[in-house]
Amino acid sequence: MIQPGAKSLRKIAVVGRGTAGSLAAANVTRLIPESDHELHHIYDSRIPALGVGEGSWPSLVQDLCQLTNLPHETVQQRLKGTRKYGVTFEGWGRRNREFTHYFTPQQVSYAYHLSVDLMADLLHESTRARHIDAKVTSINRVEGGAQVEFEGRPAERYDLVFDARGFPGELDPDGTSTFPSSPPIRPSSAAVRQSSKKSGTGWFCNLPTPARLRVRTVG
Repeated sequence: MIQPGAKSLRKIAVVGRGTAGSLAAANVTRLIPESDHELHHIYDSRIPALGVGEGSWPSLVQDLCQLTNLPHETVQQRLKGTRKYGVTFEGWGRRNREFTHYFTPQQVSYAYHLSVDLMADLLHESTRARHIDAKVTSINRVEGGAQVEFEGRPAERYDLVFDARGFPGELDPDGTSTFPSSPPIRPSSAAVRQSSKKSGTGWFCNLPTPARLRVRTVG
């Protein structure tokens, strides 16, 4: 097993600056001593953060405090986050009932509904990395690591690459992608329309699931 910080894991790249990419880069910074690795955080600034917001679980509240070394109140203010204390599922099970999962302990444990771009900016500040603003055209497996190909600049070889680009247009022609992407959501399909609205008890979110499950965050 390759251990972080080992001689064979010196040069690391995180591709993407959405939720997954920002969290990955910040965690590499926190978990691996700076002297043991070189981290490149690669993203294309022309690609905006997608979505109306990001829902979270209580564990993310603790993680963000650890990654940023900031108190809960400051993190929530920076994210312009809305606290939520549980999630209600409508049309749950065979009897089509409503089920509410409250975070425990109730009224103490909470999560956020937050802005994706603000979280990326917050984590960016606490990430020790060489930030590369460029378009990635492909990521290919090579002996002992992976090679990232760019548009308009030379390729770079890394010992470890976190691919957090979301939905790339297609898999690499040689089929070496470790984690194949799911098919992209097609806006023309009525079955995957998504929306959200605020109510007196929280947010209603119609998620793009096959069953058109309706979810309400409670808070």
